[in-house]
Amino acid sequence: MYIEFALPQDESYTYYVTTVKLNIIDWSSQHHIPYTQKTVKYTHRLAFDDERNYSFFAMTWQPQPPIPFKIIDKKS
Repeated sequence: MYIEFALPQDESYTYYVTTVKLNIIDWSSQHHIPYTQKTVKYTHRLAFDDERNYSFFAMTWQPQPPIPFKIIDKKS
């Protein structure tokens, strides 16, 4: 399971991926939840060891400006 952020495929890519990463750092620091992340082409992925953190992330993720995401379940 992981969280997926779709990144733009234009000149705003670098700005957008940096914004996503900084917001994840802020969120993780605030809630004390460890994570792993990686960027693959135009997709940024965020993963947690504990599956309960995905629901918590969905309820508490409120960056400004809003950054949409999808929760991907590899089992299905």
